[in-house]
Amino acid sequence: MLEAICCALKDFSGTVETDETLWHSTTNPILRTHIQEYLYKSIHQTQMVGPKWTNIQGFRQRMDCTICHLLDTMDHIITQCQANTTQIPWELAKAAWPHQDTWWPNISLSTVLGVGCINILIQREDQIQRDQDQQHTHRCKAPTRLLQLLISKTAHLV
Repeated sequence: MLEAICCALKDFSGTVETDETLWHSTTNPILRTHIQEYLYKSIHQTQMVGPKWTNIQGFRQRMDCTICHLLDTMDHIITQCQANTTQIPWELAKAAWPHQDTWWPNISLSTVLGVGCINILIQREDQIQRDQDQQHTHRCKAPTRLLQLLISKTAHLV
């Protein structure tokens, strides 16, 4: 799970995160306590979804999504299910995003679980450097916080 989160974050912002950074990001002060708990439990895969119902007598039917009839996993629930309760919140969150579409990540379970490490980086010319052609990345704090809030709240809502 941690490797998938690292790959998703690298694809979005180009930064490589360590396992320690990912675990620390679950306590990001931007995120409310109940969302921090949700992220921590999701990374540990503690939710009763999918194959966890296999050995519980009388509850085997809960393994599959009642809408799509596919194996019910957290990834399916949060991003892939065709139910309106999954699709509409993500569409509304993207519509609420006031910045460029290029800054909106591809939403997956890995992106959601790594939300505390998401950074929006922009290229800017550093005027202090002697070489004017050299560009450096700069973290945009306000858009980063908004994106973290939109993704975490939407995922928790779903």
